Amino acid sequence: MLQKKLVVILILGLLVLSSISVSQVKAFPGDKPAIVVEPPSISNPSLIPGSTFLVNISLYNATLGIVPAGIGGIEVHLGWNNSVLQPLSFVDYLGQPGGVLIGPQNSLLFGIPANFFNSTAGKVISPPYTNATSFAVSAASTNGPWSGNGLVATINFTVVSVGTSQLSLTFTDLTDANAAEVDHYAQDSSFSNVAPPVQPSPAVIYVNPQSVINSSMTPPSSFSVNLNVINATNLASFAFSLSFNSTVLQVTSATWSWNGSAIGFAINNTLGTVNGSTTISPPITGNVSLVTLTFSVSNLGETPIHLVNVTLVDNHGFTVSTTTIDGYFNNMLITSIYVDPAFRMDPNLHLTNMTTFGIIAVNFENVRSCQFDLRYNPKVLRLMSYLVINPIGGSFIDYQSISFNNTLGDFNVMFTYDTPVSVASSPLVNVTFMEIGYGRSPLNLNSSAITDPFGNLLSHSTTDGLLITVVRDVAVTGIQASPLKLYGGRIVTMNVTVINDGNLLNETFNVTAYVDTNVTIGIQTVTDLPNGSSVTLTFYWDTTGQPQCSSHSLSGVASFVPFEANTTNNVLVSSSQIHIKILGDINGDGKVDLTDLVILADAYNSKIGDLKYNSEADFNNDGKVNLIDLVTLAVHYGQSCPP
Repeated sequence: MLQKKLVVILILGLLVLSSISVSQVKAFPGDKPAIVVEPPSISNPSLIPGSTFLVNISLYNATLGIVPAGIGGIEVHLGWNNSVLQPLSFVDYLGQPGGVLIGPQNSLLFGIPANFFNSTAGKVISPPYTNATSFAVSAASTNGPWSGNGLVATINFTVVSVGTSQLSLTFTDLTDANAAEVDHYAQDSSFSNVAPPVQPSPAVIYVNPQSVINSSMTPPSSFSVNLNVINATNLASFAFSLSFNSTVLQVTSATWSWNGSAIGFAINNTLGTVNGSTTISPPITGNVSLVTLTFSVSNLGETPIHLVNVTLVDNHGFTVSTTTIDGYFNNMLITSIYVDPAFRMDPNLHLTNMTTFGIIAVNFENVRSCQFDLRYNPKVLRLMSYLVINPIGGSFIDYQSISFNNTLGDFNVMFTYDTPVSVASSPLVNVTFMEIGYGRSPLNLNSSAITDPFGNLLSHSTTDGLLITVVRDVAVTGIQASPLKLYGGRIVTMNVTVINDGNLLNETFNVTAYVDTNVTIGIQTVTDLPNGSSVTLTFYWDTTGQPQCSSHSLSGVASFVPFEANTTNNVLVSSSQIHIKILGDINGDGKVDLTDLVILADAYNSKIGDLKYNSEADFNNDGKVNLIDLVTLAVHYGQSCPP
């Protein structure tokens, strides 16, 4: 019968684990025994609080070929994070069919009978095992040596919160039948029900300033650039590689911006590379500088400052989606056209607002014609107008061809000047867009061509632009109150959850809790809440003065942030109401009757801390159930609330 029951438990365990993302590969070779927690990893965001799952502790490769004297004893300690996991039960397989040291039950001597233990090594002998942080068992066989593969124990866990926990073999010991220690592997497991973060838009790592174009920067001039991040959320580690032309530049120093440390960098000025990696504690959120790099100029020339192999990891170990924007250095008088500004992120820029970018000419020398296409995201921007700068450098436009297509997001420009243009710097055309959507829009210069008076193409460079528009939206997403039924004069705990549903900025705003939509319970300020993040605020409502049998609604209101995209979600009314009970209505069914009297009798003469104490039978809330409470129930006996 026992064997049949154990088989059922194993089948249930397999059914539970069938929907969980696990790796079944045993990460140990077969040259010595291994004590293993299985499965080796459990990662599933659907394992919400209240879910259950099984883990096995098993012994493998305890064969006579590896342990000639056979196994004589085993000890195993397994630990976990009890703020995330709580054990429900265990099955001890030592000496049982399918287990280790199988034999008659009385052939085992237990040094540590299988049990749950708290953090001070005290036994937790009865459920719920709230304080249990570990499981331990040790036993020796009196029935001769054992060999093979078998179970040590199976533990059934319930999930109590969202988080991560190692299922760690904190101590293992294995001996043969001659009482000699047996060398062995120990393989832990891990649990996580943390969902990968929902990132409204990728983090952007960019070189700032994006371009350094200055002909006065001759050797041995120096300059610094920062590697900045936009839209970081709980950034816990950062790694990058950066390349540059080492005949033009040399890196003289690299430091992490938040602590000034130069530890974690590898600089190679022969190859023209910088590699860096670090952990960040506490994690960083928002728009911040990560690295400061100082270059010295060693020659005339140009070079990209190119970012590659950028890896961002958040505080839960998830890789953050990332885009990069390179930098550029030039100390030669090279002809170029660029978008100005190269990067714009304006929180005040919203739908139907206008924004203008310039297309700038630099070091035009004897230029007769210039043409380019400007590509933009038509879901974010609509070209509304343009202003051609005429003349520049004393030269007038002799011929121009300009067209745009807002469906494709393309602005085509071609100028021919009556006399060749020579100018150090001047705008060619200013382009005004209307914002029609939120998100990102590159402003890419494509198909550019610059010619001299003889039609020869002139070498030149182009630098693109980038616009990021910002969504600002805060919302109340949940209200949880407890208790829902209580006596007047007691406290209702109200948890209000709010979220920053914007796409880039941290938000600061007030949250007000109300009862019956017009009576203020309290006001709290949320400060610098990162985009995509939520926070739960706790309010307390004192129900003193509320009449018996009355019902009340609770609501939460988040104040508007500037230029908020959606204000309809700033208010939420709880779907559950608070009911004020009649004194004596212990079970909250709306009436005081025999059931309540029986409950009170069971708690009679108890006080706080006693197992029998019931706070709902303590009508005057003095910490004990006594004659006063019995009399109070008698006064209200037979009363009921209207249906």
